[in-house]
Amino acid sequence: YGRASDIRGPYLDKNGNDLLYSGGEILDSGDANWAGPGGQDFLNTDVIVRHMYDKNNNGTPMLFISTLNWDSNGWPKY
Repeated sequence: YGRASDIRGPYLDKNGNDLLYSGGEILDSGDANWAGPGGQDFLNTDVIVRHMYDKNNNGTPMLFISTLNWDSNGWPKY
């Protein structure tokens, strides 16, 4: 992910790297039990809702609802 102060960009990651040139951050890449996190949406500023696939149950899609935290510079984190 990245952000911009203008809708037209440039979109930069938290290190100032342009997303058009290999910049970007990964918020969630799954783990040993869960694959393919995505399709996220947000509720207020502290809840993230997304799907993942359960690797231990034939890839059954599941809905994840988690608290979204923010670092001191305003970037999302878990």
